[in-house]
Amino acid sequence: MLSQKLTKEVLLFYYADSKIKQMEYKKDLIFTFNTWQKVHNSLINGNKELNLPGNNSSEIQIFFKEMKPYYQALSTNTLKLLNLHNINSSELNNKQKTVLINNIVKNSPLFLKWMDKIVFRYEKEAFTRVEKLKSYQIWVVILVLLTLVFESILIFKPMVKKIQQNFIQIQKQSSELKQTQKMKVIGQLAAGVAHEINNLMTVIVGNNELAIQEFKKTDSNNIKAIKFLTEITSSVSNESCC
Repeated sequence: MLSQKLTKEVLLFYYADSKIKQMEYKKDLIFTFNTWQKVHNSLINGNKELNLPGNNSSEIQIFFKEMKPYYQALSTNTLKLLNLHNINSSELNNKQKTVLINNIVKNSPLFLKWMDKIVFRYEKEAFTRVEKLKSYQIWVVILVLLTLVFESILIFKPMVKKIQQNFIQIQKQSSELKQTQKMKVIGQLAAGVAHEINNLMTVIVGNNELAIQEFKKTDSNNIKAIKFLTEITSSVSNESCC
């Protein structure tokens, strides 16, 4: 965490064995200190740049309140240490630096203790939000499925029924059309047969008429028989035409 890095760089800065190293550690310490303060304030108040909303729960707000004295101690003592370094070194300054270092080392684990609680609380709340989102997703899926079921009942089922009715009607019409075509073919065959019979009867009647003319001169009984046959043949011919 940044608070641990801050404490480490304070010690490196204080115990540096040369002015050059001390100046390098000071630059690192200033950067870390500014970053630590920025992140800490962003966690409390929010920061769009860091994508931190700042809408903390009541429990986290209490944790920040309990941690505030240790944060202020770390912040104040670090700033004083940096300011003392700009003053010419003296025995008084060294004693003050030692006190400041001790205060920083003392308050760092106390600050870290509350920071750990805040981090764990953030994780717990994030996990709770994720679980809620999962439950919402499950309900959304259920609602979608129910919607599809109702749509199938109200829309697709009547549609399927209508298609089935149309299919049955088409089958019925097809059957009736086939029956009509069969009757038409039978009628055509019957008409052809009747036509052939009629032609044959016409020939027979014509021959009978000729026979009557011949038998008028010879035998009256034969003429009566031929006329009788002619009448029967004509009757059959007329029935076949009908």
